Amino acid sequence: MITTILWDVDATLLDFLAAEKAAIKKLFQEFDLGECTDEMIGRYSKINRSYWERLECGELTKPEVLVGRFREFFETVGLCSDVAEAFNERYQLCLGDTIVFRDDSYEIVKSLRGRVKQYVVSNGTVVAQEKKLRLSRLGELDSLHPEGLGAHLPCADEDREITLRQIALFERMAARIREKLPLKYCHLANSAASLDYEIPSNNMCRPGLVLYGFSPIDSPWASQLRPAMALFSRLTVVRTLPEGHGISYGGTYVTDHPTRVATVGIGYADGYLRSLAHKGARVMVDGVSCPLLGRVTMDQIIVDVSRAPHAEPGMTAEIMGPHIPVTELAEKAGTISWEIFTGIGPRVPRHYNY
Repeated sequence: MITTILWDVDATLLDFLAAEKAAIKKLFQEFDLGECTDEMIGRYSKINRSYWERLECGELTKPEVLVGRFREFFETVGLCSDVAEAFNERYQLCLGDTIVFRDDSYEIVKSLRGRVKQYVVSNGTVVAQEKKLRLSRLGELDSLHPEGLGAHLPCADEDREITLRQIALFERMAARIREKLPLKYCHLANSAASLDYEIPSNNMCRPGLVLYGFSPIDSPWASQLRPAMALFSRLTVVRTLPEGHGISYGGTYVTDHPTRVATVGIGYADGYLRSLAHKGARVMVDGVSCPLLGRVTMDQIIVDVSRAPHAEPGMTAEIMGPHIPVTELAEKAGTISWEIFTGIGPRVPRHYNY
């Protein structure tokens, strides 16, 4: 029996795209930029999406995303990009001005009043979301119970100055909200903030990477973390290849001497990234470091076991663990540890030790 429902504000109760479109068109007039057509909004949406994807890959910081997307958009449509920063500041405020309910969301929430506990959750800015709840009148439905305030620190592992400013803003907003509503929970701290920042109002934290035993920052606490995840596979075939023999798809690696190789049962379908090819990646077999040869395939890789004379089919190969830290794999793949950890595919068996 369902007793509690958590509603996301944007794209569930309210139409975020409609609010976004209205805010941009309004600001085009406010900044005297001419008409903003639907085709231009479509261009912006593609640019915006690409910037958030780059943020997820660790290529950009959030401030770079917020301003950079508008700067590129303006340049794309032939406008001066000097107003990008001011435009973004106004945009954050205008997002909460347009209220469009998705389908029958308001009626559904209203019909559930008194039958179940309903809560709204959001990772949007406090200013915009507070305005949306007020103008939508969702906050007037007594079955909606705001219990906490949460936000995210996207630069806690990179930019201390920006993070400290964000914490100060969060504290001010928490104090303002507490004047009207009791806040049972306040959470802002991710892994980096949990290790290195003081957030007075915080009574919850959201550890991510540290649960795996790694720190996203240099911290005195990092030495107390212990890796909690390892990845192993097995050798399936061991053979000696002659000089001049191509290995894996495309034959991009060619042996320059007779080489003893092993096939290992793991590939990009399991989360072992293709970008690890020709980057010095390795596995451990019988205590010996064995380099990856050629391309990573869907289901397997080939490694050089010439220095592991006892290697044989069925033997364990360490892909990531005590001798090959996740940070090494991430660096060689040109990505971040988070992607390595979360990319391990569902067909890889999990074994938990407590």
